[in-house]
Amino acid sequence: MASHWANSKANIFLYHQPAASAHDRAEPSVPLDLQFVFGTPYHPMSSQRFTSSDRRLSVAMMTYVSSFVRTGNPNPSRVWAESILPRWQQVLSSEAPPTYLELSPALQNRQGLSQSACSFWSQLGPKLTGQTGDLGAEPALTAELPVASPPNQSQTEKDAYS
Repeated sequence: MASHWANSKANIFLYHQPAASAHDRAEPSVPLDLQFVFGTPYHPMSSQRFTSSDRRLSVAMMTYVSSFVRTGNPNPSRVWAESILPRWQQVLSSEAPPTYLELSPALQNRQGLSQSACSFWSQLGPKLTGQTGDLGAEPALTAELPVASPPNQSQTEKDAYS
């Protein structure tokens, strides 16, 4: 899907939040990535549930999102030191497995997110579409069936609505 949007020349940046993250410590009613974006690990009511690496990840996410909102690119600037915050790679339409940023304390760019789970859509789906396109012409539409008026409505009332 990300490659599809990248074909439209949109700025596409993909991320993945591993299941083994701070889910057991976070508020379950709000997705963990949103909690990081909005700084929940720093809120006095919830800060004790998060680790220092969770707080660093939250700062990174706030930085990425605020930069994306300002510029359309999550990377703060061209001169940003990648040792501080890794450059988030844009998804390119030519990539076979798209690059994504893994939201973990290591913040690494990876490839092949859910590749086997998405193989139906990326491989089998187009094959099926190509095969079913050869089945023949679309069936012809038949003439409309006459519509009977409801029993409590006179024919003149029905004609007024037509």
